[in-house]
Amino acid sequence: MSSNKNFWAIQEPHSRVKTEIATEYFYKWANIMRQQDGDMSYLDLCSGRGYYEDGSRSTPLVVLDKISRDKELTRRVKTHFYEKVRWVYRDLEAAIKHHSVYSKLRYEPKINPMEIRQETVPSLPITEMTFTFIDPWGYKGISLSLLSRVVKDWGSDCLFYLSIDAVRRNIENPKGEMEIRSIFGDSGFEELHRSKRNASQKNPFHRSVIRQLTTAISSATKQRIFVLPFAVECEGRRGIRHYLVFVTKNATGFKWMKEYMSQHSLPSLDGEPLYYYRESGHSTEDLFNPQLQCLRERLLREFSGVTLQVSNLIDQCNELAYLATIANLKAALLKLEANQQILVLPREGKRRKAKTMADDLTIEFPR
Repeated sequence: MSSNKNFWAIQEPHSRVKTEIATEYFYKWANIMRQQDGDMSYLDLCSGRGYYEDGSRSTPLVVLDKISRDKELTRRVKTHFYEKVRWVYRDLEAAIKHHSVYSKLRYEPKINPMEIRQETVPSLPITEMTFTFIDPWGYKGISLSLLSRVVKDWGSDCLFYLSIDAVRRNIENPKGEMEIRSIFGDSGFEELHRSKRNASQKNPFHRSVIRQLTTAISSATKQRIFVLPFAVECEGRRGIRHYLVFVTKNATGFKWMKEYMSQHSLPSLDGEPLYYYRESGHSTEDLFNPQLQCLRERLLREFSGVTLQVSNLIDQCNELAYLATIANLKAALLKLEANQQILVLPREGKRRKAKTMADDLTIEFPR
């Protein structure tokens, strides 16, 4: 987070969206994890003040707001906040201690006046159930070792903010080389060098960043991983400047983050989310995303000859990393049914409402 006092005057719309996505997902994640035994942890590695001068609350305080809604969460969630800038840290500490939920928490929030560095990563208080939010200034502190650490366990997910501008500025700066290599790996760093020189409207630099980042995270974790990037374009600044990136090993987490990101996303011509936010509501970028095109054709191809319930189809699509949301998939099934390309089997003893696709309906795909 920024140490510039002007930054904390008014919360910009894109910062509000960032906080909403992070905290909405946190609350959903916590309510899924509560079904398991043991405590949960929330880590905020670049916390900021927690509030703006205009009265808006940023992520740390909104997370505490979410926890305050539920007595069980006040007993089971451990919170850890990190902020290296001294005056920002002091403001954050005061804001947390004055929060109405502070005295009700079983575990006192840990507020740490320190910067996340490579050598501090092993000592982070990561448990089997940890949600980590990282909102650095640029990309400071982010590394593959950190990302691997915070998603290593089955119930641990991570959401982080990455500045494309900062990567673009420093990719050819010898002073910034080590930090960028720590995020993208050696081969990713070299590829980004080439991508910057050869960037074009059809192959913009930000796409190369996300492509190399996804490859690097998958390689570093050495296991199946879901990476969901959400592009951010700010008012008055043409082009994608930042990405909010979600990383999880769990298809359920991937499914629910798609739902929250899609609520703030521009739609494609098909009505599917582009995972792209712009303050003015329309984009200056080429929004074509091949992964979101031809959803109906993909369903027909990949489920050819299969008969299954709608709920099972949705689960399998998430396992296959479909970017379509639940609503998108059901809309596609309704269109396929209207075109007589699939058969929706009637439920015995139940009347189906028109133009609906209930989870317990059975779909039969042709060969």
